[in-house]
Amino acid sequence: MESYLMEKVHSKVFPALCRVHKRQNDDLVQRSKYLRGTLTPSGVGVSEDYNCPYGQTLLHLNQLESFKSPLEQLYCLQDAMECIQQDAREHFTKTLRHGEPTPLASDDLIALLATILTQSNCVHLFSCLYYMEHFHWPPSDTDRLSYVLVTFHAAMEYIRGPDVTHLLPKNTVLVSGSPFISQSHLFLFQTR
Repeated sequence: MESYLMEKVHSKVFPALCRVHKRQNDDLVQRSKYLRGTLTPSGVGVSEDYNCPYGQTLLHLNQLESFKSPLEQLYCLQDAMECIQQDAREHFTKTLRHGEPTPLASDDLIALLATILTQSNCVHLFSCLYYMEHFHWPPSDTDRLSYVLVTFHAAMEYIRGPDVTHLLPKNTVLVSGSPFISQSHLFLFQTR
């Protein structure tokens, strides 16, 4: 029902969200452009096992805006998160290493995801996350999808936050924004 309704109103709702969040989207695109060459997995303290190309992950992220319902977009993000491990395992095998890449802690996943987001072509990520948060009526698999949404919010805030400001060119003027994650999603994330 949600997917049907949201697909019908997407052409009105999503462009309006993009207009409302234009400054935040532009800020994120600009930061990503500047950080693309400097924000690396090893630079944010993630194991060298994850310093690899993320082709499948980026393929999913670059398709995000083509989905019209919030649920489809959430599933796209979930698929992208699952591809991170797949891309790392494939790289591990191609470099003739044995075993598996070191498991990722949540903090490392957020930092790694931030580095991957800077490589993506998603120009309305802020609006997409807002759309998913405010226009998705949670189904039975809320736990996993809430985790995905909160993780992407955290990665976006990592890019927008002060931890990476020193990597930007000195004369860069960017939009400052308030934290984006709603209290309800933080509560869901913290209680699971």
